[in-house]
Amino acid sequence: MKIKVFVMKKLTLLLVMLAFSLALHAQNRVVGFDGAAGSNPPNPDPPNPLTTAAGIVLTVTLNQEDGGNVIVTDPVAAPFSDLGITAASNGTPYMGFGISANDTIRLVQPGGTFTLVSIDLSKLTANDAGAIPNGFSNANSVNFVGTLAGGGTVSTSVPLTTSFQTYNFPSEWTNLTAVTITRGPSATQFGLFGIDNITYAPRCNVTFTQSGNVIGGSSISANGGTFGFGVGANGCPWTISGLPSWITSTSAGGGQMSLQVQANTGAERSANIIVGASTFVVEQQSGLASGLPTYGRIAHVTSAGTWKFILVEVNLGAAQAFGRFSFNNESGGGLNLPWTFPQATSPSPLATAPLMAQAIDRRLNPNAHVVMESTGPDSTPAAIGSGNLLVASTDRITGFGIFSNAAFHWDAVVPLETRNASSYYLAFDNTGNLATGVAVRGSGAIPVTIRDDSGAVIGNDTITLSNNGHISFMLNQRYPSTVGKRGSVQFDRPSGGIVTVLGLRANGPALTSLPVLANVTAAGGSISHVTYNGGFTSVFYMMNTSSATASFTLNFYNETTGAPLAVPLRVPGNQPQTTSTYTQTLAPGAVVAIETVADDALAGVSGSAVLSTTGNVSGFEIFRWTTFGQEASVPVETRAPGSYVLIFDNTGGLTTGVAVSSNTAANISVIIRDDAGTQIGNDTIALAAHGHTSFLLPNKYPFAANKRGMVEFVVPQGGNIAVVGLRAKGDGTLTTIPPLDKTLPAP
Repeated sequence: MKIKVFVMKKLTLLLVMLAFSLALHAQNRVVGFDGAAGSNPPNPDPPNPLTTAAGIVLTVTLNQEDGGNVIVTDPVAAPFSDLGITAASNGTPYMGFGISANDTIRLVQPGGTFTLVSIDLSKLTANDAGAIPNGFSNANSVNFVGTLAGGGTVSTSVPLTTSFQTYNFPSEWTNLTAVTITRGPSATQFGLFGIDNITYAPRCNVTFTQSGNVIGGSSISANGGTFGFGVGANGCPWTISGLPSWITSTSAGGGQMSLQVQANTGAERSANIIVGASTFVVEQQSGLASGLPTYGRIAHVTSAGTWKFILVEVNLGAAQAFGRFSFNNESGGGLNLPWTFPQATSPSPLATAPLMAQAIDRRLNPNAHVVMESTGPDSTPAAIGSGNLLVASTDRITGFGIFSNAAFHWDAVVPLETRNASSYYLAFDNTGNLATGVAVRGSGAIPVTIRDDSGAVIGNDTITLSNNGHISFMLNQRYPSTVGKRGSVQFDRPSGGIVTVLGLRANGPALTSLPVLANVTAAGGSISHVTYNGGFTSVFYMMNTSSATASFTLNFYNETTGAPLAVPLRVPGNQPQTTSTYTQTLAPGAVVAIETVADDALAGVSGSAVLSTTGNVSGFEIFRWTTFGQEASVPVETRAPGSYVLIFDNTGGLTTGVAVSSNTAANISVIIRDDAGTQIGNDTIALAAHGHTSFLLPNKYPFAANKRGMVEFVVPQGGNIAVVGLRAKGDGTLTTIPPLDKTLPAP
């Protein structure tokens, strides 16, 4: 006995959900649908979707525009029981559909995905239907569209014959979240077709956990060892496959898995392990990296507890290169953090689920870069520590960090410290609403000297850190003598030890990093961007790091012509002064703040500045975006490389700003590459002597919109330019992007 159901519909759109459940096995064959004869619409039997021990349900949902009008002919003598349909004497039960062109049937796997293997399809005959009603005719084909879990769709159209034929779906019909079925052309509004024997295989989507984090993988040291993680499958039975020869499953079952990883004496390696229908990534660090020199240090890393840390690693060289970032907690031990990789795309699980890692090995193509992000639940305590970059002596890997707090609209850059100076100097300002934060990474007993803005010593301390240890504090809390004052803090490198310092300036809603001075000479330097009025104001901090009195001069220049620019300033003693040249003498260790007098109602003024000095005086600028209450720092540029590189990110609501100045008339070659290192554009920027330009990168170079990459500014022969980058969010959150020296020799 066969089951015939015709669904007659009107053009009025009224969605009615008629659910039929299909029983599941490891691979399921569905031989019919349940419905009580003559009901309108049929009542599902059982009333709830069927489930198996796996806890998965496959539901067929039929859209009916007018509420149903379902006709069942040749009803069976006894009701179905849990879809346990058996073949009657005249054939296998099946369901016939009469649907209009805009109606759909959907197969959905709640809580998981499935593979669609095959389906039997046929036209209906008068004998099948008893009699084909007026207004109905057979469809010529049936259309299928599958929605893939990773995004995208697959589709096919199957022609119909008057007898059932089995259609086998291609291999790409897997990892499906839903399949939509519609009819092809028919002679009437309502086209008929029959469905029987839907064969499919469920996929158990599982989640992985480690240390309270939902993860997509784990990084293992070159030494190997055993590690475990939780497996959550909601009762779905799972198996493991895809283990390479260097990984063994030592235990698997229930909600846990343990893996044994062999030691690695070669290059870094990885494996994608299939657990259920999900992928777990194992990365093992290179066994060849032992003994690599430290190229640079990250003074502060923080993740979770409302914080996100963004780490950028870039290859500035002409050949493929290797780098390892490792992370330490405050006592110097390993810091295991969850890292995601926003450049990754599905089906890579690291596109959304993090890799737990104390160290990350990456091999990058020339001019390519990788972005890594670490965060966690706001409710958990922040993980705090520091970082270290190991690079082979022939490679040109470098990078920087940004720590971000979306709740407070805070972004601050953390430069990679590559200097190994004997002393580091941090200018602080704790006056008014300002407060200064400090983070230190190092080893040994670090001498600290605190001075006020006149250079007088107001405090001494020793910070003792274990190897690769870390400490962070607010300056006015650790050293009350700095409350309400400007001044400087000197951190000396201990004998046989290291020290790396980060300064932070908090100003109401603004948080910005403070450039830390070291190895200061009398060479002076350039400030690539000066701005005031129209929603901006600037303050310049100058510091004498030597033990002798020295004077300095700031010369300001017009953006377009490079002519001297008369800038309204507020100088020490709160005296206003409008000048294109400002000169002052500083005592040893003294610090001075010089502020522009800005008027937001006036048009904005931009330009640049050049610092000259008779001694070891240097500093930086803080410019404030008063519209959003945000700030960014611009260091005095003292380097003279052959090229500067800015890493840009114009994705996800971010925009990159650029400012360039030149002390000589120059035609500056510009090369723009995407994050894979492929050149996507070039340009030439012409500047007058002491000229300046500033722009938003996607506005000047539209092909850089919605992309990550790097922009290189080639210094012309005999030229002297300065560059600064800015990273802005739509809410006004602002931070500096450090310009990288592309021609700096490898470590």
